[in-house]
Amino acid sequence: MKVLPNGKREQLKTLQVPRKVLKKLSHVNISSNLVDTDLGVFKREVFDGSTVAQLGLASIPGDLIPHLVKEQFQDQATGTSCHKAESKQDASEAPAPGGRRLSAEFR
Repeated sequence: MKVLPNGKREQLKTLQVPRKVLKKLSHVNISSNLVDTDLGVFKREVFDGSTVAQLGLASIPGDLIPHLVKEQFQDQATGTSCHKAESKQDASEAPAPGGRRLSAEFR
């Protein structure tokens, strides 16, 4: 199945099932009213700023993911990154379990 430029997937018009599989199955149920869902987990940096707006990305599967994959391979080839450098947090600034920050001062 291929992804079209508008982010939608090409609809399946025919379904081919090998005869061998049909012989093994006693019952086959095919539904065409299902909705294809995807789950994506991204860093906040992907959506912060104007990257998405500047590039004119309209859909996540059709535009954003191909862009991120392309950018990932460009970064590996050149050894550079298009994103801002991530700041390294000091151990005392690291979030504690539950999302709270712990800070300690030693004198």
